[in-house]
Amino acid sequence: MKKLIEQTYQQNDERRVMIVCHSMGCLVMLKFLNDQSQKWKDHYVQSFVTLGGPWGGSVKSIKAFISGDNFGVIVAPSLTIRDDERTFPSLAYLLPNDNVFQTDRILVETKQKGNYSIRNYQKLFNDINYNVGYNMWIDVKNITYDLIAPGVEVYCIHGIGHDTINKLIYEKNQFPDQQPDRIEYGNGDGTVNEESLSACKRWRHEQKQPVHYLPIHDMDHMRLLSDQKILANFHKAFKSSPIHKKSNPKTKGSIKKSKIES
Repeated sequence: MKKLIEQTYQQNDERRVMIVCHSMGCLVMLKFLNDQSQKWKDHYVQSFVTLGGPWGGSVKSIKAFISGDNFGVIVAPSLTIRDDERTFPSLAYLLPNDNVFQTDRILVETKQKGNYSIRNYQKLFNDINYNVGYNMWIDVKNITYDLIAPGVEVYCIHGIGHDTINKLIYEKNQFPDQQPDRIEYGNGDGTVNEESLSACKRWRHEQKQPVHYLPIHDMDHMRLLSDQKILANFHKAFKSSPIHKKSNPKTKGSIKKSKIES
C-alpha cells in the first residue's frame, strides 16, 4: 500500500493522495496510517475519506458467530453458513469493543445460559462450543482498539436512520442453534451501530488536522458506495480541495465548511 501511494503521487504530478475506504477497509487503512511517520503522511496523503467505518465493531457480528447471518442473502440459510463464518478472523475483529461500547452492556440475552456482554466474551464462546473464536478475538482485538488518530485530514461519512441490531434475545428458541426469538434495534446504518460509526469524532481533539463528521440520514451501509448524490457531492466538495503538497490556505477554509448532501 505504501508503495502504491508513493507511485500514485509520482504519476500524478506529485499531487497528494486521497485515500477512500469502506467498512472494515477503514480499520485496515487506519492501521496503515498509524504505522507511517508523520513526515511521510504530510508529504504523500491529502485526506482520509471513510465510508461507514465500524470503528468499535458491530453487534451484528455476534449474531454471525452464534446463529449465523446471511447478511441479506435470503437463499443462504443463516445456520448453513455459520460454520464457515465462524472461521473468519475478520468477524472476530468486528466484535464490539469496550473502547466504544459500554463494557457491561447486555448484547445477548438468553434463558438457558444467562446474559452476555463484552466483559464475558470467553463464556459466550465456551457456551456456543467455539473457543477458537475467542482465541481469534484475542489475536485481533488490539489491532486498532485504541483508535489512534490517523494524523491526516479526515472526512468521516456514514449512514444513519436504519434499524441496527442492538441486542439478541433467545427466549424459547434453542441457543445457539436457532435464530433469536427477538432482536432489539437501535440507530445505525443497518449494519454498524451509531456509537461505532461516530467514534471518529474523538479525533477532533486528538490531532491538529481537520476532522469533518458527515452523517447522512436514511442511508444504509452498502448504499454509500453507489448513491449518485453522494458521488456528485464528492466531486463538488473535493474538486477545489488543495491537492498539491503545498496547499493554498485561501481554499482550505472552504473545504472545512463543505458537507455531503443527500
